[in-house]
Amino acid sequence: MKKILIGVVVLLVLVAGWFFMFFTKTPLYSLGMAGYAYYKKDYPMFEKYVDVPTIAVNGYDDLAPIYLSEKTKSVKKKAAVVVSNAIGNIFGTKAGAAVAKSLGEKVANEVVDGVVAGIEPAVKEKLVDGVTKKVKTFFTELDEDKAKAAAVKEETPGKLSLKDIKEESNLNGVAVMKAVLGNQRNEVLPIRLRMLQKPDKEWKVIKVENLNEVITKGPEFIK
Repeated sequence: MKKILIGVVVLLVLVAGWFFMFFTKTPLYSLGMAGYAYYKKDYPMFEKYVDVPTIAVNGYDDLAPIYLSEKTKSVKKKAAVVVSNAIGNIFGTKAGAAVAKSLGEKVANEVVDGVVAGIEPAVKEKLVDGVTKKVKTFFTELDEDKAKAAAVKEETPGKLSLKDIKEESNLNGVAVMKAVLGNQRNEVLPIRLRMLQKPDKEWKVIKVENLNEVITKGPEFIK
């Protein structure tokens, strides 16, 4: 009987060890470690599991077409009028006016697109710098600030909670995790995170898939 019990215990230890080694290589484990790093105010650890610069760049790529498209169209229209008038003055005929309008729109589009493409790297660099600094402030609070934050949290218990978290997809080293947040009004806000598997087999968050939804609903959701 003693040998059987020892054998069972050894088997359980082996199974538990195998499961632990497997679990530490999953997206869920890496997300948990990112949360733990935030709780411990350990930015180097957080940075290991969350790629803040890449998230910022991916966010820009997703949001720019939505928030900048109308402004870009407006600029192109104004530029097209200026260029068309300039070309029209050269031709000075009705037929020339049509040509001028067509050329004006074409030139304006190319110029504006060129300007946007030219300044985009600088805009992204500034965005990455700003977002990274903002995130780091959460990890460099003074003890007094931490105490105040803890007091506020105690005064408003359960304001936000994690309702659910699950793996939506996991293929070829790219996974999408869905975390569902809840507030005190029983509303929910899903946050879909794209994660990339690193060479060490652990995972790192590189993108918020539904960033526009989070930005749009977030401020009202957390009130």
